Amino acid sequence: MAKKNLEIGSTDTEILTMATAMFMRFIEENLENHKNHKDYSMDKLFALMEMYARTGDLWVRLQKLAGATQEEIAQYLQEVEE
Repeated sequence: MAKKNLEIGSTDTEILTMATAMFMRFIEENLENHKNHKDYSMDKLFALMEMYARTGDLWVRLQKLAGATQEEIAQYLQEVEE
């Protein structure tokens, strides 16, 4: 996939980070409510899981863009899990 550059300011980064987190929550809800009825249901599940993983990666990159360190991100994620 070709890389593209997009100039965004600090306010844009905050908005994108919040929007990405909200989208991840939306995907989580879809995963929690997923019911396997037919073969295509598993395809949908795997597509949701892939989207969730890619969105999580994007969220981490946005956090780093905003100045967070890997350690701060790890600490935040650990606190959220508890």
